[in-house]
Amino acid sequence: MRRFLLLACVISGCSGPPTLEERALEPLHARGDAFRDARGLQGADREAFFWLLWRAARRHTVNGQESSTVDVEEVTPEFLERRVAQGREAQEYPWAPRDEGVWRSSVLMYRVGTEALTNWHALWRQDEVVRQRVGEFAAGWAADKDGVLKRLLHYLNAEVLGARAKKKPRGLPDLDPETCLKEGGGRGTDLAIAAITLFRSWGVPAVLVRCPLVGGEAGGDAWVGIPGTDIWMKPADTEPASPSYFAYRRGDRRLPKVFVCEERNEFTHLVSARNALPFKTQYDFVWQPAADASAQLPGAVPVTIENLPAPAFLCMFAGGGLLAVAPGRPREDDATDFGPCAPGLLYVPATPGPRGLQLPLGPPFVLMSDGSREELPGEGAEVEWAWAASPEAPDSKPYVWLEGRFVPAHFVERDGKRLVAGPRNALWLVWREGPENGGLGKPVGRPFVVAEGGVVKEY
Repeated sequence: MRRFLLLACVISGCSGPPTLEERALEPLHARGDAFRDARGLQGADREAFFWLLWRAARRHTVNGQESSTVDVEEVTPEFLERRVAQGREAQEYPWAPRDEGVWRSSVLMYRVGTEALTNWHALWRQDEVVRQRVGEFAAGWAADKDGVLKRLLHYLNAEVLGARAKKKPRGLPDLDPETCLKEGGGRGTDLAIAAITLFRSWGVPAVLVRCPLVGGEAGGDAWVGIPGTDIWMKPADTEPASPSYFAYRRGDRRLPKVFVCEERNEFTHLVSARNALPFKTQYDFVWQPAADASAQLPGAVPVTIENLPAPAFLCMFAGGGLLAVAPGRPREDDATDFGPCAPGLLYVPATPGPRGLQLPLGPPFVLMSDGSREELPGEGAEVEWAWAASPEAPDSKPYVWLEGRFVPAHFVERDGKRLVAGPRNALWLVWREGPENGGLGKPVGRPFVVAEGGVVKEY
């Protein structure tokens, strides 16, 4: 399809791909006339203006049920001009990114998640005490950049935000920073939004990072990441500064894929597919929305798979079935990019199938630290191993992955023992019969591989 469009463009005499301005104005139709002169901005500032407008046309307000209200219904030329000016003001500090692309994606953006559009830059910059302290940090930057950055981040996160906002239960929608402060805090995402806007107001690049899964189970943590570093922070964390303050901390060593989706609305059919899927995180998102840039766990490696139809996802087993954690982006060479993923975890490429259930597109695989994939197609001579049903699920049965689906395992009698038998290099899963997953039932425990001698390795 992409090649066909390219050929049609050549035949029809297209003069080349549309410019950023053309792409930004196209969704606005007649309303685009108000934005065309970019308020008289020139050069890099004009380009930043239209970059913001282009982003606005691609962002939706999401409330967990639908995603239908585009930002451009509220954004005005004056709002975008003010954001560009405020972004340049924040760029005066020595730690602020000089690269235009990094500056746009990690400092300039006007919205972090799905909070209301507000003038958060002015909210944070009005505090003269904070301004003076930030100036003191800037004076010592050249002598100790790493130390100054961490001391600055701890001051802003713990003493400025942490003193005014705490984590507390509440529902959607996301809170804007001013409302979060007025209510004394909010969900982890609300605190992360407040922290990120606070950092950006003083020129520190910051993005939202989320963990849809932790050890294969629903997580939902919202963290703040600093691009170009391995710094992660819990928003509004008032603990004393230490190495662990700036690191991702979780009890399970099998850290999840972290997906901060830069282009969540790149494919509108993916949004529709998401709303049809039954397996979501506790925040009701299959993949997590964010406005800024992709971010992932340290050590993550990019995943590209050939010849997959669209839409395609990488899935993990969680909460009773396959949970989509990374949507694929088709490339011109018919490969699909899934972005950086955490190694050492089990993934399954899939697409939405009947009744919204995930339909596998290929064999499960374990992602290795060098980017290679250890596939588990279920091939080779059989392996035999002992198995007993769980006391909590006495009616459960072992299934093995063969030719794109789980099929019941078979048993053999050996030396007076009843053993389960199946192909080597295969993925196993124990299922409890029931109506879930198209009548197949619900998984019991975690997927596993049976190695030589009947040794079970879980994922």
